Amino acid sequence: MTAPQVVLVGHGALPSGVRDAVELILGAQSRLHAVELPPEMAPEGLRDELVRVLDGGGEAVVLTDVFGGTPHNVAAVVASLRDNVEVLTGMNLPMLVEVLTSRAATAAELAEVALNAGRGGIMHVSLMSRATDG
Repeated sequence: MTAPQVVLVGHGALPSGVRDAVELILGAQSRLHAVELPPEMAPEGLRDELVRVLDGGGEAVVLTDVFGGTPHNVAAVVASLRDNVEVLTGMNLPMLVEVLTSRAATAAELAEVALNAGRGGIMHVSLMSRATDG
């Protein structure tokens, strides 16, 4: 079974930047794709690009930057028409590292990995250091 595709969708160059950062850590990732919404692109253009990537085949997990933004809304609509695509929002680097190193076999399993890793990757470091100082 082929591992699900991972598609980053977001505003401006954020998706490519996150892809570049994770590939600096893990090396090239053939199943990782970045779909960007530059200022001059209409939502329909973003939808067309996302559909093109998803039509590459198989299951996919789509990670978007912010809930309610155009990239998220477009991804949610596209995914609603497919039974093999999961969408999560709040993409972050710890989430992506876990997703790409996971052995999860399905998009649904990989979505659960992403959710847990994304939540676990958020820490209030200053508060933690104050607690250990006192």
